[in-house]
Amino acid sequence: MIKNIFLTLATFGFLIAEADHIIFSRITTTPNDAEMVAIYNPTSTTINLSKYYLSDVSENITGSHYYNLPSGINCFPESGSDFIARFPNIDIAPNQTITIGLHDAVSFNNYYSINPDITLQEDMLSADVDGSDSTIGSNSNLLIDNYESLILFYWDDGNSQIVQDVDYFVWGGPGVPYYGINKTGVDGYLDDTSFDIQANNALESIDEGQSYIRNSNIENGESNQNGNGITGHDETSEIFIESWSIITENGCFVPDCGCLIPEDPNYDENAEVSCLDANDNGYGDCCVANSITHTIEDIVMGSAEGFVATIRGTIISFGDYREPNNGPQVIELLDSQTGHVIDLVIWDWDVITPTESNIAYMVDPSNLAEYVVLAEGLVGIYNGSFQFEIVGENDIEEYYAYYPQGQFIQNDDINKVMISPAPFVIIPTLGERLDYSFSVPSNSKVVIRIFDMNGNFVTSLLDDFFISSGTIERYEDKADWDGKDHHGQIVAPGTYLMHIEATNWQTGEYSYDMAPVVVGVYK
Repeated sequence: MIKNIFLTLATFGFLIAEADHIIFSRITTTPNDAEMVAIYNPTSTTINLSKYYLSDVSENITGSHYYNLPSGINCFPESGSDFIARFPNIDIAPNQTITIGLHDAVSFNNYYSINPDITLQEDMLSADVDGSDSTIGSNSNLLIDNYESLILFYWDDGNSQIVQDVDYFVWGGPGVPYYGINKTGVDGYLDDTSFDIQANNALESIDEGQSYIRNSNIENGESNQNGNGITGHDETSEIFIESWSIITENGCFVPDCGCLIPEDPNYDENAEVSCLDANDNGYGDCCVANSITHTIEDIVMGSAEGFVATIRGTIISFGDYREPNNGPQVIELLDSQTGHVIDLVIWDWDVITPTESNIAYMVDPSNLAEYVVLAEGLVGIYNGSFQFEIVGENDIEEYYAYYPQGQFIQNDDINKVMISPAPFVIIPTLGERLDYSFSVPSNSKVVIRIFDMNGNFVTSLLDDFFISSGTIERYEDKADWDGKDHHGQIVAPGTYLMHIEATNWQTGEYSYDMAPVVVGVYK
């Protein structure tokens, strides 16, 4: 999901209303494939959207209005360019943004190079209107570029004869009287703000490559009482020219922009500029890391529990305590920057069985990699210590893999050891390191050491056991040799021998190999 699209600006103006309900955070009207809406939850409560609707139906010439939906009369004009769409049964968590593509996911991805959370034409539901086959717009152009309004509203179907406004946005200035919302004088509703005032408060239309972006969760100028809003606000009174801005995209939503964090799964090596970082967390809105809500330190040094969070950390251990005491499986997660540790607790699914778990490889003791993961779970306390309960395997996602012991490539044809250092001179005083790879047979204890030309021991690089045969590449993450001896001192310039030996623990079969390496000095 695209999360935390904006938030945190200073409060200003005389009449302000901080949103206490979900709000629009971004609207794009052109070109057709780019048409999208983002909604944000600034509250502390998870909100189910199954009774929320999205609509552009407010036609003051034909008399069709979304707010007539409870009666089913004059609520939908039977036009392919209009829509009254009900959200599916999904939740929006606190501080979460949901992105809605107004067409299909393929069109959205073709334009933005990312997927929406949901789409209007594929995921949202038609409103129950007598005489209408569907209230989901079918046209390729759903939002009029020059002027139109968009409304997010709530209707408790079967229990209420009126709808409740949740958020509202209108654009285009002169066109507002025809497409703006004003329920003044309508039975069951309080008075809204006049069209003339709305027109003065509206932003102008936008061009391709631009979007409307809400500046903060402050609805500037909006009256917070005596309105038709779900919390009593008059959503039509907002001063949009103060609450919103028109931005020219420089983020994930245009070509050549993307996530520039190399470790991130969404890293784009071809991106020329960073995607938007409206939350100022250093990640950028296209980066997976943008979903992080708390650090491990935030949780273990705090006092709160019972809330859902997304954290990042390195897996440092795994324990299976299901037998004999019916305990959980536990993944220990380290915040490498602060040293704080938290337990990920798993009760209802199996972590270690590959056929039952898509993360089993991360806790496989034969796996040489170290994994940084994103984990979403419920913060709790057990025996005075914080823990993090993971509901399902999809709540743990690989963020980055390190290979401090090299990267293993399985090869069943290998039956003896071989070592292959990179064919170049290293100068350790300049920070240079020697890359190397080695091959090992199965079921073997393997030792790699460095000797000088007189046979004197210099340092040990590896002492490990390998169940499977294969090749280990030690090219990155400081898995290679740094040119130091076992005391941590840089060795003298000269030629050294890299020696490898392997002993099969079942057969006793022994094999070895060696290769020269050269250490230079900078002059």
